[in-house]
Amino acid sequence: INFHISEIKQKMKAWQVEKLGFDNLQLIGNATIPELADENSIRVKMLAVGLNPVDWKICDWDFPPLSYPRIIGADGAGIVDNIGAAVDGTKFVEGKTLVFFHGDMFAKSGPFAEYYVHDHRYMTAVPEEFLKEKNVDEVVNQLASIPCPAMTAYQCLFNKLKLTFGPQLTGLNKKIVNTIVVTCAAGGVGGFTLQMLKMWRDSMDEERKEKIKIIATCSE
Repeated sequence: INFHISEIKQKMKAWQVEKLGFDNLQLIGNATIPELADENSIRVKMLAVGLNPVDWKICDWDFPPLSYPRIIGADGAGIVDNIGAAVDGTKFVEGKTLVFFHGDMFAKSGPFAEYYVHDHRYMTAVPEEFLKEKNVDEVVNQLASIPCPAMTAYQCLFNKLKLTFGPQLTGLNKKIVNTIVVTCAAGGVGGFTLQMLKMWRDSMDEERKEKIKIIATCSE
C-alpha cells in the first residue's frame, strides 16, 4: 500500500500571523496540511527555511491588503512529498531534495511550516552529487539561505545597474563602470553581491581588471 505520511497526519506546525501586526505571529500546531493546488504543484516536506527581512516586515505591511490568517516565509528547502500530474516524476522523484523561492508572497501562504505546496517551476532539484558525502542538515540550511538574497543581488547588478559580461563591460546607460560600492556587505544580499561582482570582474581582460575598484562596507 502506497501512502504519504501527510495523508495520515492531517495537521502540522506552522508560523502563522493571525492578523495585521508582527505581535500576532505565533507558532501553531493545528494548521491544515495543504493539498496539491493543481497539476503543476509539488508538496514539500520542509527541512529548512531562510529568514529574510521581508518575512517579518510583511506581518506589519498593509499594502497590498493581505488575507489572514497566513503562514509566512519566502525561501526554503526540503524533500518531495507528492507531485501533480504535470510534474516531471523523474526529476522530482519522491524524497528528492529541492530548494525554492516562494514567489508571490502576497498572494498565498509561505513555507514556514512542516509541509508546503508550490508550483514546480519555482523549485530546483538538488543534484545527488552535490549531496554526496555531505551532512544533509548542513546542506539544506545553506540551500535555504540562497534564493531571495541571491536574486536580490542579481537584480541589483544586472537588471538595475545593467552590468554586462564580456569585453564591453558597460553598466547603466552604457557607461563604463570603474567603481562599485557595496554597503552592508556582510549580510546575505551583500555577500552574494560581492561574489557576483568577483565573477563579473574576472570576465574582463587584465587591463580592465586593474581599473575596477569594488569597495565593501560593514559594521563591526
